[in-house]
Amino acid sequence: RAAKVAVFGGWSTGIFAAVSLLFGIFSMTSLLLGIAFAIVTFDEFAGARMLRRLDRRAPMRLCLNQVFFCSVLIAYSAWSIIRTLNNHHPPTSQLAESGAMMDALGPIAEMEMTLMLVMYGAIIPLSLIFQGGTAWYHFTRRKHLLAYLEKTPAWIVELQKRSALL
Repeated sequence: RAAKVAVFGGWSTGIFAAVSLLFGIFSMTSLLLGIAFAIVTFDEFAGARMLRRLDRRAPMRLCLNQVFFCSVLIAYSAWSIIRTLNNHHPPTSQLAESGAMMDALGPIAEMEMTLMLVMYGAIIPLSLIFQGGTAWYHFTRRKHLLAYLEKTPAWIVELQKRSALL
């Protein structure tokens, strides 16, 4: 089951990595996020393969991968909140350059700022819940994997490891 969780996480993160890398053509931030998401994706799939081979290191690798993913999301959200509060996001910056337009569209800019603060502010606790929960899940799988390896005859474990390579 833990391998399936990792594969699901890999595909989910892989989609975000692809989109972020695509937008990375226009934005250094998107490029960096895309690279970080690609690293998470690679490690999720690698961790799933390790679990299928009954590798004792797999649960901790997947746990640390989720901690890394959570850290990236929190850092990005905090940075985006700071930029928003300092009016360093393109739509508002462009409006500020033309004083008359800013007067006319001021309420829209305020609403945009509020929405961005809410969105990035929500990412932080949601990351702690989802990535933190997934990290905890993988961490707790270690004891189950070790118990299985201890109780199962060596020839069965070896057979399962070999079948995972096919």
